[in-house]
Amino acid sequence: MTKMLFSLYLLLLLFPSSALGQECKARFSVAYTDGKTTQPGMSADQLKFWKQNAEKKYKGLCLDDEKPQFLLVWSDVLENAHISQGITDDVNRIRRAPTSTNTRSQGNEKSSMRAISSASIHDTAYVFLFDLSQEPAAMVYKGKGEAARPLEAAGQSRTSRGSTVVRGNETVSASDFSRTIADPVEAMKGALEWLKKK
Repeated sequence: MTKMLFSLYLLLLLFPSSALGQECKARFSVAYTDGKTTQPGMSADQLKFWKQNAEKKYKGLCLDDEKPQFLLVWSDVLENAHISQGITDDVNRIRRAPTSTNTRSQGNEKSSMRAISSASIHDTAYVFLFDLSQEPAAMVYKGKGEAARPLEAAGQSRTSRGSTVVRGNETVSASDFSRTIADPVEAMKGALEWLKKK
């Protein structure tokens, strides 16, 4: 009896339950695009989320890079970045300028500054789900995920979610003016929930 239990334990170690008895009602693969190139794979946070939740929350969904029925493509996008681009360029020009009485009052590259976020600018993760069984592949779901900009330490105090502290020789980017940060996990959740209900 002990030998049989040991053999079963060894079998479970070598072949996890997801591969043994799980019936796949939907097989999917994941890819990331920056708008120019597309490459397979999840972010580290997406992979962690999938490993922790696949068995209990998304039973019947199988990650399959060889013969997927669906392709989940995600991307992170800074929406309306053009709104702050002029300010971003001006601030970086001032911070690079040599210290003088002209620029000292506005700050130089050694000083810290606070970029106040705009409600119009959003750093967002988008997800698109394609049905590969159709010819050509058809987009069947589109979703997004974003989170409030987290609190950031500023010396002994804390800043609000509406601003970012840019320190020292760092340059300002348009994303510093974003009210949110991209949340690829939240975007992926929406696509997986759609697949689960299908």
